[in-house]
Amino acid sequence: MNIQHKYIASTYGIRGCTLFPYQELGIKQLANYTRPILCDEMGLGKTIQTIGALYIIQTQQNPKNLPHLIVVPKAELVDQWATELTTKTTWAPPQTIVTIKSIEDLQAVHSTPLLGKIVIATYDVVKKVNSDRRQSAAEKRQRLDSGSAVSKTNPNSIIPDELKFWFGNICWKTLVCDEIHTMGSILGYQFDSLRPRQNQSGGISADFRYAITGTPVKKTMHEIVATLAIVYPGFDYSYLKYDLHTVAKELGTLT
Repeated sequence: MNIQHKYIASTYGIRGCTLFPYQELGIKQLANYTRPILCDEMGLGKTIQTIGALYIIQTQQNPKNLPHLIVVPKAELVDQWATELTTKTTWAPPQTIVTIKSIEDLQAVHSTPLLGKIVIATYDVVKKVNSDRRQSAAEKRQRLDSGSAVSKTNPNSIIPDELKFWFGNICWKTLVCDEIHTMGSILGYQFDSLRPRQNQSGGISADFRYAITGTPVKKTMHEIVATLAIVYPGFDYSYLKYDLHTVAKELGTLT
């Protein structure tokens, strides 16, 4: 596959801005590789490069019209991505965007047909719904009924049965993990909710898996290992778990 010329004449579905040469190259690389890690510094246009790549994937490499999932750290970033997509593209009108900032939002859209749509959700919602390590709703209800300490927690911590593993039960074309360093370690619930799906519950299945982060040289070993494990389904991180667990315990950062 010749990435130097394949998409050179494409408009990338972007309007209202001019691409720098490195951004055009970034779009080509993202669209031609199914497991890329984009590590530009803040302000260099990681979002617009990703949007350009999604345009190519949606219009040229998605015959089944599968949906795309973008996961972000904060609710404000859900709105920011939605605005970028609807105002700076020629191919993503508002009706194609589904935003999920809370369990209530997911409850409202969980039965909506998603073909060709772009779902933007927070890491927190994905973690609550999609981690195989979390307790079942029935177990949490039992603890609530027994008057245990968990009864003082947010009701959103109890996930309705119909939402269990909702993200993992969908075949996504693209998974975009924005600011992936905020996900933390392979030892945590967040990683468990986003890891490549295998035979067990939890995890997410996607043809393209994008990791996006800034200031890559400042990342900890926990973040680097988790990023590689999210992007590359064949990456064997099991032998690292003990060392990472020991370090996290000593630093008091175990999640």
